Amino acid sequence: MSTNEWTGVPLPFLIDLVGKDRRSTWMLAEGADAAGVDPSIPLTEEIMDEAFIAYGQNGEPLRPAHGFPIRLNRQIASDSPRIGGRK
Repeated sequence: MSTNEWTGVPLPFLIDLVGKDRRSTWMLAEGADAAGVDPSIPLTEEIMDEAFIAYGQNGEPLRPAHGFPIRLNRQIASDSPRIGGRK
């Protein structure tokens, strides 16, 4: 069980902002930490309801160890890839 408090933006907001093709059913979450964690994510109703892009953790900006500058959080999965620009 996690006791973190996340600050972020709901994934559907960002998907709408970029104008996702309505026929799209999957997305790729490319990790910025080069850890090889680049999962394909189905854009199911469950994912769309629960996923968000976090930019803060416990009232502070994300730290590099936790995905700075942003991180895709999914409440239904244990892995949350760090996304953003590669170093």
